[in-house]
Amino acid sequence: MTPSFKRGATARILLDQFTDEEWSAIHPWGAIKADAQQGSIIHPMTITADPDARTILLSADTATWSLRLARVDVRIERGGVTVYLPGASTLQVEIVAPITMENT
Repeated sequence: MTPSFKRGATARILLDQFTDEEWSAIHPWGAIKADAQQGSIIHPMTITADPDARTILLSADTATWSLRLARVDVRIERGGVTVYLPGASTLQVEIVAPITMENT
């Protein structure tokens, strides 16, 4: 099942299933970047890492995102090598319309 976020909410994706071996292959990194793609639009994501817990949290405000599927990945540069997470696919999230609207 594809996770859904309502447009305007903060999307949060936690990557937390790293083994010791997997984490040591990517951390410490020289650079890390995450983006979400919707068609030809690329949305940058904020990355918060916790090396002790071996987690990477991706987050973004979805207020300007389209109501559709978004594909997400993470690019890590370490020692001249590029590693993508996930390695063979992308994470997918659906952006849906909220039901309850703000009072205007």
